Amino acid sequence: MMHRSKRISRFIYHGEIPNPGGILKLSAVESGHLRKVLRLDVGNLCRIANAQGVEAEVTIEGFSPLGEACLKVLKNCESKIAHLKTQIHVYQSFALKGKMDLLMEKAQEIGISSFTPVLSDHCALKPSRDVQKKLLERWQKKIEQAVKQSGNLTAMALKKFSDFKETLETVDLTHKIIVFHPLPTAKPFREWMWEYQEDAAMQAHLFFGPEGGFSKREMEWVERTKAENKTIDIVSLGSNILRLETAFLGVSTAMRLLLP
Repeated sequence: MMHRSKRISRFIYHGEIPNPGGILKLSAVESGHLRKVLRLDVGNLCRIANAQGVEAEVTIEGFSPLGEACLKVLKNCESKIAHLKTQIHVYQSFALKGKMDLLMEKAQEIGISSFTPVLSDHCALKPSRDVQKKLLERWQKKIEQAVKQSGNLTAMALKKFSDFKETLETVDLTHKIIVFHPLPTAKPFREWMWEYQEDAAMQAHLFFGPEGGFSKREMEWVERTKAENKTIDIVSLGSNILRLETAFLGVSTAMRLLLP
């Protein structure tokens, strides 16, 4: 009778991994994840990996009185980092804190390359600079937690808050820019996606408005910019009114799954 081999748990580490035979000490917080989430203990094997592409098999030698794990590196392993050709950059109009927390986690899980919170005309709230700094710190922690949860070793780059017009002006116009808004002249997402797959740009910049969409003033500016540059597309997600998080998750997941 054949027995299925037990899967070895994988742990994400933000630091250098020693060569085989070396010892690695984890912080109490990281050790807590090892024990409470992965449910590993002294003598157990696991794989540890970092964003530099180093991955190794280790054994847990023990825990200090403060709960810090001591790991011994047994051997190097082939890295499982996925190198994605298409880089997806998201520019999301700011929403209430809870929704943005969710988007940060899901964006990291999906494999978004960078995330920029945008202040647009219809944002329900425009936080002060002090609040912005605190939010960015909070979101960075969410991203780091999602790295461990998802196993996606490449941490998403979190950018500072930016004005909508200013942000669009700074994007490289040789890249593909997609503004999601239900204009009568907008191209349906399904149709646009099929065309895009045939000639996919390596850098895609996705602009999502707040609930209620971008303002008339903002879209007039987008259309003027589009007339001068053919790399800007205005895309519609259909006649239904979608929640901010629904639009983001649907589009981002579809693009990540269908593009190389």
